[in-house]
Amino acid sequence: MTTSRETTIERIADLFADIARTTFSWKTHAFPSLDITLGELRCIMGVGRLGTPSMTELSERLQLKPSTVTAFVDRLVEQELAERTEDPQDRRMVRVALTEKGKRLRDQKRRARRRQLVKALADLDDDQLRSVLDALETVHDVAHKWTAGRHAGRRPRSQGDKE
Repeated sequence: MTTSRETTIERIADLFADIARTTFSWKTHAFPSLDITLGELRCIMGVGRLGTPSMTELSERLQLKPSTVTAFVDRLVEQELAERTEDPQDRRMVRVALTEKGKRLRDQKRRARRRQLVKALADLDDDQLRSVLDALETVHDVAHKWTAGRHAGRRPRSQGDKE
């Protein structure tokens, strides 16, 4: 019995999600000394990626309601992990930036996540590592081409698209 292309693509997507959940789980990288939730940590990582986003930009990035993100930011400000600033071009707009303490936490989280992945990959033999690298480089290239096409206002055609 052959597997359909759609089934294969769905299986790959499921595997990516499961790998992210198990390898990068919150419990694996918990910071017991901090009173911080997973949502607040996601907020820190989002601000870290975006720089100084507006609350709307951060809400869109995290795919959360603005009121939820506002609550997260409030807690991060209380813990001196983030700060609110005025937008220099529009004083009505509020931007969020990480404090030095917030940047240290973000960097600590990144290092912990990377260490965890390196440990997991160390169990593979050289041929398996090469196969994983080749496959991920292919997915990486396709994802970047697709994203570039989206930002140009169109999605690049894939093999399965009709003329």
